[in-house]
Formats: sequence, structure tokens, C-alpha cells
Amino acid sequence: MTDIYTVAGRNIRRLTAQWLSEIENPAPSRSTLLDYANHEDDPDRNFFGASYVMQNIAPRVWGEDGSDDELLLFAVIMSYGLARPEPEWKDCATYVKEAFEYVHGIGEKEAARRIRERVMREATRERDHADQMVEELRRSSLKNDPGRIAAHERELAKGNHRDLRAAKALDPDGEIDFW
Repeated sequence: MTDIYTVAGRNIRRLTAQWLSEIENPAPSRSTLLDYANHEDDPDRNFFGASYVMQNIAPRVWGEDGSDDELLLFAVIMSYGLARPEPEWKDCATYVKEAFEYVHGIGEKEAARRIRERVMREATRERDHADQMVEELRRSSLKNDPGRIAAHERELAKGNHRDLRAAKALDPDGEIDFW
């Protein structure tokens, strides 16, 4: 049987264990979401826990950053998050193990397809009034400077680029058709 931490033909158990050891006992200044997740009476603890896990892997693979193994770990966690599971929050290691089980359950190609689909859906969705208000606030905060706005938009595009890289890491032959 293949190790549960093997994805796209790569065993990332060692990286996953190292990363989990870094995030499971954070410095007090970095633990707010985890603190909320660990409050058993908080009805949003699952959301807080999932957000904490994502906030600790996503920056490692921003834009072109991160190793192939980190990108695969991100892809697994993102895939699970897109499914919006509602497991009872136990801890980071359990959540990540469930993420690997989920990806193995639906298959890597399907997980990659869902990531690509989310990027496409977000890129092509019709913007509503709330989106327009956020855009106005963003432009205002950047003092309506076209250069600063363009730089900010390039930075935001790195998120979609990261997501598409993650999908490609799971399924190198997969394609996305925006049209």
C-alpha cells in the first residue's frame, strides 16, 4: 500500500511532519486562529483551524516560491479546503491527514481539476456591488496611482498563479480553458 503522504508520485511525509512540527506549537503572536480552533465551545472552530493551516502553507508557495513538495502539500490542503469539510477540529495533524485522505479519495486529477475550476470561476465571475466597493477602497488606499494599482494587481495575480501551479503539480497533463 502506498504511504498516505505520497501524492503525484512523491512521498512528502518528511516535509509534512517537519511543517506540522513548526505550526502546531506557534509563538503566541502567531497562534490566534489556532487558539480559536482549540476552544471546544466555539461553533466556528473548524473554520478557524482550517484557516490557520492554510495561512501557514499558502505563503510558502506564493508566486514562484516554494519547493515542489511544498507546492504539493499546498495543493492537498487547498483541495480539501475547497470541499468545505465540516469535520470536528482536533488538531493540525489530523486535519492534514484528512486532507490527504480526501485527495486520495477523489483522485489527484479530480483534485487538480477542482482547483483549476475554482481559479476559472473566480476569474470569470460577474462582479457585484460589494466587489465594486472593495475595488474603490483598494484604489483609494493606493491613492488612485495607476502604477501602485498595477503593482498591487500583479501581486494579487500571484495567488492564481500559485493555485494553477499547484493543480499542475497534481496533474501535469491537466488543462484549463477559460473560454
